[in-house]
Amino acid sequence: MSDMTHLRDARVLPEWVDYNGHMNDGYFAVAFSKATDLLLDEIGLDDAYRKATGFTIYTLGMQIRYLQEVKLGEPISTFCQILEHDSKRIRVWLSMRHTEQGTELATSEQLLLCVDQSGPKAANFPSEIAARLATIGDAHASLPIPEDAGKGIRLKRV
Repeated sequence: MSDMTHLRDARVLPEWVDYNGHMNDGYFAVAFSKATDLLLDEIGLDDAYRKATGFTIYTLGMQIRYLQEVKLGEPISTFCQILEHDSKRIRVWLSMRHTEQGTELATSEQLLLCVDQSGPKAANFPSEIAARLATIGDAHASLPIPEDAGKGIRLKRV
């Protein structure tokens, strides 16, 4: 896990907690989305770059797996692994862990698309972004693929 890129530390906010007394499912998506924004910063697709060039990322798909409850005020850390990428897309795996206990709380697999907002239209990553993405992707290439990566939702057949 330590070879994954550490993106974000946070605490579960009061507005994230639902009537069951734990983090609402939708706020897991918010937390993963905020972490993904930090990955974009890491590869150079930050706010200033997006404003200057019109290049951005759209999320094509996201799957979240809820593994453990997390309650108000608990510390969470999010890590990412780039599973694969090409000239226009990134497939990323995110792992949310309890910061102090190390327990995996949730995972998210996402497919992201580079978009030129002048269309808007799908576009190749600009060369400087592609180079940073390749550097991180190469560093993650030796990591094992998470067991649930690429799997959809299904009921176990009896």
